[in-house]
Amino acid sequence: MNWLKVKYYQEQIEKYKNHLNTLGYNAHGVRIKCNQLAEFFEQQQIRGIEQVEEITEENIRTYYNYICNRPNKRNGSILNPKTIHEYMSVVESYFNMRLQYGEIEINPVSTIKIPYPKHKTDRAILSQSEIIELYTHTESLLERAILSLAYGCGLKYPKWYNVIWMTSRSKRVF
Repeated sequence: MNWLKVKYYQEQIEKYKNHLNTLGYNAHGVRIKCNQLAEFFEQQQIRGIEQVEEITEENIRTYYNYICNRPNKRNGSILNPKTIHEYMSVVESYFNMRLQYGEIEINPVSTIKIPYPKHKTDRAILSQSEIIELYTHTESLLERAILSLAYGCGLKYPKWYNVIWMTSRSKRVF
């Protein structure tokens, strides 16, 4: 947040941080949200807007277009639609906080609809022979039970990998 030259914006971020802490957000989540809000304020500052009260719906739409087109800071690709939605949710949350505290009368984000991106991936469903082959590779009743539970619950690989890892970890503890 050192890039914010306008002290007013720094104070607003601190106020938002306190609000999130009051709501019970964890420290990591608060830091991410404050950084996202700081980027929003930085864009307003670049456009010569030095007070939140000067921010209009059009400024927020301009910011939305900016984050839709800005490269990811880690890998240079465009931002994931869910990340864009998260950035806009932070802006909306900030203005809702101001509305809640009676600092503004109209939330400039309220008329902007930012739909949550629907990303549907095709699931690879195993055939009966593939399922039987999975069961033949289990070495214990515990592994067989974990596989039955994971497959029966429809867990995707990353989820049941975590279940298996935690189980194998707990075996080492006991």
